[in-house]
Amino acid sequence: MPVSATVVERGDHLWYVSDLQDGRVSATFFGSGRAMVEATDHAGTQAEIGFYEATLLRTSYDELRRLESGARAAVGPAPSAVAPDVRSVSIGASPDGVRVEMRSFPLHEVPPAVLPSIEAARRAVAEVMKSPGRVLRGAARPASRSFRVGEAPVFEISLSNVGRDELQTGNPLCAADPDWTGLTLEIARERTSGPVADSDTLSLLLGPQNVLALPGVVPPRGKLASLPPGGTLAFQVKRRILASPGIYRARLLYRAAPAEGDLTSIEGTLRIPLGTFEVVAGPGQKG
Repeated sequence: MPVSATVVERGDHLWYVSDLQDGRVSATFFGSGRAMVEATDHAGTQAEIGFYEATLLRTSYDELRRLESGARAAVGPAPSAVAPDVRSVSIGASPDGVRVEMRSFPLHEVPPAVLPSIEAARRAVAEVMKSPGRVLRGAARPASRSFRVGEAPVFEISLSNVGRDELQTGNPLCAADPDWTGLTLEIARERTSGPVADSDTLSLLLGPQNVLALPGVVPPRGKLASLPPGGTLAFQVKRRILASPGIYRARLLYRAAPAEGDLTSIEGTLRIPLGTFEVVAGPGQKG
């Protein structure tokens, strides 16, 4: 659903929605110049999700409107339908913010006449994303670059509010919920050539016993952690793995579930690169 569904503003509107790997990016462009973006997956170069808002030049909106009108004329008046299991991209317009006409296309089959409108919307989204409102960014690294066979690797994680408004996000350190951390650890052995296949990746759900507060830091206790602008929720994850000596690459998935009715909470999936680490043979072990 376009982000403007929760924002009341009359007049001309344009919408853009595109599926991503684990979510989507939705944008609303208002005739006033106001623009809003919601990303529930990585829509840019950073591991971040959330809400963005900016004011675009009137000429930018006029260009988006012109291209959308041209695309609508090229594909005809009937709305397009895309199968639910096919990733799609949609563009649409409304003269009053109430009546909406959307057209959807498979991501791999966008008609040439529609491409200029899609590409212009993507450029506008990238511009709006330079102005984060409530945006959660993930960063991480191994606590050590090497671990012995049988030892549990430890990773240091930070979830930071890089926007200008306070946000709330699910708290992996919440001891009150024994069944949820929102965290999955993915580990794959580095290959000397070619990409790592999904079948080569080990996915491990992390329970509360795998999530540790930093030494000397009192963690938040609630199911939601409130982060002011610039605030960070930092913790460690630790999980024993069965791995032979070698170089491994890891990634942490964090799934943020919004609180019902709370417009300050974040929704989406962060895929946080953890970098590489080495598993080495210990004393008396064969490499």
